[in-house]
Amino acid sequence: MADIQDSFKSVFNKIENYQKYQEFKEKKVEQLNKKGVAFEQKASNITKPLGEWEKKKQKWLDEKKSLFDDLLDTYKLSRKQQNNDVDNNDPYLKKIFIKSVRQIEPQIKTILAESTVKALGCTIDQEMQQNQTFYIKTQSIDLFNTFETAPEDKLGPIYYEKKDIQYGSFPFSMNRNLYKQIQDINQPYSVLAGDQYLGTSNTQLFDITYVESYVDPITGPVTGSFYKIDLGQRPTPLTVDKFLLDYYSTLFFLDYKQLLGNLANIITGCISKEKNEGFQKTSFLQKVSIFIQRIFGLCFDSTKEINTSGTAKVSENDNIDESFFEFTDFDLRFIEEKVSDIKLGVIEFEDCENVKVPMNTEALIDAILQIDFTEDNNNNQIDQAANVLNNVTDDSFRLALDMEFIKQFPKAIIQTLLSPKVILPIMIVVKSLGQQIGDQVKNAVEFFRLFKSLVIEFVSRIGSLFVKILFDIIKKDVIIKKI
Repeated sequence: MADIQDSFKSVFNKIENYQKYQEFKEKKVEQLNKKGVAFEQKASNITKPLGEWEKKKQKWLDEKKSLFDDLLDTYKLSRKQQNNDVDNNDPYLKKIFIKSVRQIEPQIKTILAESTVKALGCTIDQEMQQNQTFYIKTQSIDLFNTFETAPEDKLGPIYYEKKDIQYGSFPFSMNRNLYKQIQDINQPYSVLAGDQYLGTSNTQLFDITYVESYVDPITGPVTGSFYKIDLGQRPTPLTVDKFLLDYYSTLFFLDYKQLLGNLANIITGCISKEKNEGFQKTSFLQKVSIFIQRIFGLCFDSTKEINTSGTAKVSENDNIDESFFEFTDFDLRFIEEKVSDIKLGVIEFEDCENVKVPMNTEALIDAILQIDFTEDNNNNQIDQAANVLNNVTDDSFRLALDMEFIKQFPKAIIQTLLSPKVILPIMIVVKSLGQQIGDQVKNAVEFFRLFKSLVIEFVSRIGSLFVKILFDIIKKDVIIKKI
């Protein structure tokens, strides 16, 4: 960790941004003071909360900064020095992050499979058991209540794939299929598709049926909401890692519309507000966000190279106990404030003296839904995606929104990956290994707690991908500056 800290001191000295940073703060305060009267005239419910709570909250937020946050601060300072204009709306990094999604998706699939195998203690040659039937609770894979929304609903495109179900076609729309099977109770996938679910290797992986009751050989009749999984006999046994990779290769992981919806909801709570969710469901998102931030804040290895491999994580020997996934009184108060802001329809900008600004959540959601993403993702679509948050409020807070877009982007990636179609094979492997821990999962918060080894491994490695992207950009900027 000392090497990383020394490196940051070196970077800050080389790009000589401290003085510029002071100028940036002074100019921003001056601008906010000039705009103060206009804000009061524009909306009476814009407030600037002051006092001891705000000071403590800022200290709390500063303490939770991760390596990614430190790099982002460095990036902001270097771009400010180059552009010499604090109000310049710089979409450069936003576009790079958006374009990076397609490049890192294959890596993410491998990371997920490797993290699952490692966290569950599987050996490299451990095979999936065959001729098994078991039941997975629907809520154990539906971590964010996806199935409460139908694909044809207004918000459907934010939860489900764009393409309708086409059996035997890849990428397969598995979230749509899982929802459809809930409507077609007791109807096996194999009956609808003519075969079990196949991997891209054309290997039979499993059959899946939605049921609401079954008979346990030990406890007797069981009722509820379940996916019945049948692992049939295969000519060639599959190891756990090959099973996961073969399944994940059939999917499109990161749909842009789903990603932008999650990003917008993390920043503004617009989806939670649109669905009029209660305190408990709305607070789940904030709790998961805190968990992810804590994992991002864990020490990576102390090498000077930024490593995205399996070693780019906290050591298993480090003391990560149950308290890591518990909330302090301060955490809970922060969550309550965030949920209250969402209910009131306001957003708070920490970089803008903590003003609370009214949100136009309907305009934001409509803007996301109207972007017609295609496979080539042309420049117009990238531009629309990069600027989509601008629909939530006026141009006065464009710079703050840009920074939130970048800051929360890795979190949005992770939340998008916590989708039913991605969690399903993990729960299949867990059941196949004879473990019952998956039955205890009721939501995303419980998933993080119960599968902490998997989550820490997976989230830290995803975070390191974006650390490397940002680091390479800063390094390039420094080189250009020297030239």
